[in-house]
Amino acid sequence: MMTTTSDGAFEGGADEYVGLLPARVPRDVLHKLSRIDQRQFLGRTVLEWLLYAGAVWLCEAYWHPILYAVTLFWIGGRMHAFGVLMHEATHYRALRSRRLNDLIGEVLLAWPLTVTLHGYRNNHFAHHRELNSERDPDWVRTRTRKYEFPQTRMRLYLEFAKYLVGLNFPGEIAAFLTDRLMNEVPRRLQCGRIAAYMLLICSSIYFSFWKLLLLYWAVPLVTTFFLFMYIRSIAEHFGGMEYDHLLTGSRTVLPLWWEKLFFCPHHINYHIEHHLYPSVPCHNLPALHDLLMRDGVFKGKAHVTRGYLTGVVTECQLDPSKGSSPGRVV
Repeated sequence: MMTTTSDGAFEGGADEYVGLLPARVPRDVLHKLSRIDQRQFLGRTVLEWLLYAGAVWLCEAYWHPILYAVTLFWIGGRMHAFGVLMHEATHYRALRSRRLNDLIGEVLLAWPLTVTLHGYRNNHFAHHRELNSERDPDWVRTRTRKYEFPQTRMRLYLEFAKYLVGLNFPGEIAAFLTDRLMNEVPRRLQCGRIAAYMLLICSSIYFSFWKLLLLYWAVPLVTTFFLFMYIRSIAEHFGGMEYDHLLTGSRTVLPLWWEKLFFCPHHINYHIEHHLYPSVPCHNLPALHDLLMRDGVFKGKAHVTRGYLTGVVTECQLDPSKGSSPGRVV
């Protein structure tokens, strides 16, 4: 089993799985693709917050129940984008200064999602090291009925509906609260986060913006955000996967244009590529994918699916003609 360094790259000088591909990405090309672009990260972070704030302003200015429903989906997508950018900071791919990398990753990206960057990093690095094994915390956490595949179409859509109305939120929170790695966080960090929440809540009451906090943060957090996270989670490692090779234990999705806004912001859909080369920042993953597709082994073996709702969801469903389809059964 290969191990990771403190920045999430694999030991041995390059963050690839040795022997996996006959033609590796040249070291100089990998170095160029792995270069941190601070302007890219900061620009994406500022843009997502502006898109979030703009949606709140628009909905308040032209209030209508239908517009609010649309806004919930839009904000859920922006929260998902916060999570993806937090993932960048988790791998130290955001800023060259690790102190600033973690500060922005915590305060602007992790804390709004009620998690800590530090705890997520503990969990996520273990996921990379022990992918799809009994020591992979994500694999263990998903030993629930929601992740039993293949499923009938009705059962899968019912699960989506339960996320959409918030019924699955308590279970998701309970899973995080009982995750040992997620909770191995310095006390000062936990205290700072709780203090920030208390300050925000008290300020919202004193300055009378608590309704905005409830409508545009709490509600989308427990509904559309977790719906998008669930769809992305099954896309990355479940439903139609064979797990007999690293290239079939993760899935890369080629999304429709609108799916990028909700299911895979900032190129998180290139998941096989990320597991092969976690040092490559999100904005360079499309270029890495194009490069790897020139390799015959990768192109022939990698599990690449077109579309989330048209591709991934279909692969997760039972085949009525056969009674089953390939997939992980817990």
